[in-house]
Amino acid sequence: LFLTRMDDPGEWFSYHPLFGSFLRQRCQWELAAELPDIHRAAAESWMAQGFPSEAIHHALAAGDAGMLRDILLNHAWG
Repeated sequence: LFLTRMDDPGEWFSYHPLFGSFLRQRCQWELAAELPDIHRAAAESWMAQGFPSEAIHHALAAGDAGMLRDILLNHAWG
């Protein structure tokens, strides 16, 4: 498969960079209209799990300035 383990316990994995790039490009082609909502949902999920730095990435990708502001105020500058 195209997976790489990211930690010793084997709880976190990532796709091979080339395969991940392919998947991101494919999403941009096929899901362009839905991507902002997908990124908002991902940001909310990362926040619920206690990972604000990951949530920031998705809030930026969603183009959601309000969500980004809330994350920064509550977890970085708050």
